[in-house]
Amino acid sequence: MSAVDDIKQWWNDVPIVTKYLFTATVSITLACTFGLVDPLSLLFYFPRVYRNFEIWRPFTSLLFIGLMNINFLFKLMFLYRYSSSLETTRFSGAIADYVYMILFGATVILICGIVAKLPLLGPGVVMYIIYVWARTNPTTEMSFFFGIRFKAAWLPWVMIGLDFMMGGSPIIDLVGAVTGHLYIYLKEIYPQVSGKYLLETPRFLKQMITQGVDGRGA
Repeated sequence: MSAVDDIKQWWNDVPIVTKYLFTATVSITLACTFGLVDPLSLLFYFPRVYRNFEIWRPFTSLLFIGLMNINFLFKLMFLYRYSSSLETTRFSGAIADYVYMILFGATVILICGIVAKLPLLGPGVVMYIIYVWARTNPTTEMSFFFGIRFKAAWLPWVMIGLDFMMGGSPIIDLVGAVTGHLYIYLKEIYPQVSGKYLLETPRFLKQMITQGVDGRGA
């Protein structure tokens, strides 16, 4: 099997939601790298959304994780790895539930972006996915730089601490982690203590995604 065939096989094996997230993220960054798009036009400036009708900004700011550099490659790898894992384990056979999880997180992060005036929201989405994965697999053994080993439950905080030590701002990552905690609380903890399910995937979303998946497979 040739290298091209290996790449095709790998791409075919990528879960569908992760594939769309991965493709959108890479496409936006490549467009900036080759000068096709001004990176500033992708960031979230709320006044420009409602005053200038730049309605793409909420979407692009959630998918844009930075310019092409080592930090971008790490975040892209984490997005692929942990999104794929969630989609094929916790959300196996439940694409609509995973899409709803992503939509919930994106909405909360966007609201935080408005309140805190955060222009770059994509890293928060990546951290949100990592946090949910870590809470889903809390006892998984992780190995990080310099052979450091720890339980997966600590992964978001290790990554936030590392990013901070490297001179980055932890604010958007903290927003992503808190959003992930909110999702876990509303999805798993709150129903146990109240008997109320606030994050049930809407029926119309399930029907729409089921029809879309069936159409692709036809």
